[in-house]
Amino acid sequence: MIGNQTILGLDTSTDNCSVGLIKDGIVAAARSEIAKSAHSEKLIMFIREVLADTNTEIADLTAIGVNIGPGSFTGLRIGLSTAKGLAYPIGIPIIPVKSLPVLIQANDREENLIYFIKSHKDMVFYSLFTDHTADLPAVEIVYENIDEIVNQHPAGELIGNFDFVNNFGENNKVLFPTGQAVAEVVHNYYQELGKSIGQKIEPYYLTSFQAQKWVRNK
Repeated sequence: MIGNQTILGLDTSTDNCSVGLIKDGIVAAARSEIAKSAHSEKLIMFIREVLADTNTEIADLTAIGVNIGPGSFTGLRIGLSTAKGLAYPIGIPIIPVKSLPVLIQANDREENLIYFIKSHKDMVFYSLFTDHTADLPAVEIVYENIDEIVNQHPAGELIGNFDFVNNFGENNKVLFPTGQAVAEVVHNYYQELGKSIGQKIEPYYLTSFQAQKWVRNK
């Protein structure tokens, strides 16, 4: 955790285009809109608004946190390219954060839940979060069919960015990652998270293990 810092958080991993700003450990401003293709139209506008609302200049930022996935291919590219465009000219670090820790943070780190990001068809990336004291950046991300997850954890509550046509009743709560949660994770785990002021940071799509499962389940 860091103290007197200003963190801008960007999240375009799902249909939620979202920006948040933390100043001195406090959430100072946030914007979000859930809509198809909102990222290219709204992201820059939301950034300008949260900066204006808090009398903050780009040069005042300590770092920019960005959700690198898993998530929407196009959305992740927009978020990361925007972060690079803002951070590199002034030499501040970009802090990459993965989707599931961001989603857990957005749900106030509530434990004993299954957090997921929908991939395609009924496939999801998910984490079984059982301990609110756990280190969020170290949360394991697994790739599986939603039915298999329910079979393995029949009493589990699903928290994620999709409603599976009410297949699981009240056990499926729709929640999206947010830019505010990105900024909060960066603030809380600044020292543990990787930092980049170069060009190498890329979206997180699949590990080799997950890629093998992807091919096997097609």
